[in-house]
Amino acid sequence: MKGVTWMSGNNEEQKTYYRLAPCPSYDVEGMESWLEDLAEEGLFLTSDGFFCGFGFFHKEEPRKVKYRLQAGETPGNILADGDGPEKEQREISEALGWEFVVRRGEFYIYRSMREDVREMNTDPEIQAITMKMVEKRQLSSVTTCLIWLVLYPLVKKNGAFLVPMLYMKTWFYFFSLALILYFILSPVWKFVYYTKLRKKLKKGEQLNREKDWKKKAWIQPVKNIIVILACCAWGCLVLANIHRNVLFEDEIPLKDYTGNPPFATMADIAPGKTYEIRPMGYSNTVVEWSDVLAPVNYIWEEVAEVWVTEDRSVYGLWDVNYHEVRWPWMAKLVAKDYMRMDKERDFEIIGELDLGVDYAMAYIDDIHMEKIVLVHGNKVLQGTFHEYAGGQENYFTMEEWAQIMADSIK
Repeated sequence: MKGVTWMSGNNEEQKTYYRLAPCPSYDVEGMESWLEDLAEEGLFLTSDGFFCGFGFFHKEEPRKVKYRLQAGETPGNILADGDGPEKEQREISEALGWEFVVRRGEFYIYRSMREDVREMNTDPEIQAITMKMVEKRQLSSVTTCLIWLVLYPLVKKNGAFLVPMLYMKTWFYFFSLALILYFILSPVWKFVYYTKLRKKLKKGEQLNREKDWKKKAWIQPVKNIIVILACCAWGCLVLANIHRNVLFEDEIPLKDYTGNPPFATMADIAPGKTYEIRPMGYSNTVVEWSDVLAPVNYIWEEVAEVWVTEDRSVYGLWDVNYHEVRWPWMAKLVAKDYMRMDKERDFEIIGELDLGVDYAMAYIDDIHMEKIVLVHGNKVLQGTFHEYAGGQENYFTMEEWAQIMADSIK
């Protein structure tokens, strides 16, 4: 792969060349072979090291150079890539003909211009011991990853995932999940490699310092580019979503809404009677969207007043979360998710209701509002009606307004 050249000064010697590493930082054999081949082309690694998989090189007369990767004394991370060995260790290495260049990941990178230089570690058993140290550090990372991957879902209180997925949209949910799994499982791949390499050294075999890195040279750069682009795309999508939420771009004021929602609204509690929307904060809006697993979705927030008789009006809050999912079995899971999400907070079960639908459960949430969750076929509705009675007795009982909602989705 040809590198990109960037001129940092007017002199030829000041040019910095970039090369995208064809192997990961933990591939000891591949990294050593690649760096030595570049030296024969006249490209030498600088102390600037690597950034996002790109190595920084300067140009000199081509020659044979030896590169060696040695396990670092401390765990490697983004902040530690500039770290190096202790001063005494550097002096000993320099006395033996090895110059410390830079750190990448778990390894210090040394270089020697002498063809007759003595190897830093000639005993495979000693090399296996140092690799065991790296392996143990990686095992700690793997353990942490397994805790996040296995234990976290088990101990998480609500365990809801379908409702958040529908609100995020399924494709973005799985896109985010794939990125998370990639970064969680990366330490596992490193651990497997270190284990294989240690076992090879323990058998007395030498490292393959003439490894043909060119055979699969395209894999690592392509993977790096895909990960970088995926992370950038994910970040842009998150920022765009935050921007939409801050500006309420997805919300349509009910006074401007011309659609016909597939569920009851406050106007339906007294058809044909006088109905008027009452402003209150950010209420009186509707959000409507489609998803691959739920083609129809609504968030309905309404505060209105309906005159049910000549001398009595009903004034209240009418909130509905509504979904039409692909399959009836999925509708039941979505309903359970809504229950779990409220159950994580203060939650009081009222009980099942007989409303003529497949499933109807009533409960009181953490702000003491009565809520219902209904399922009928592939339809799911979570609704609440809070009547502002102004000292009067509520006009509707919970069973009455719940029945209105239930009848609308049959």
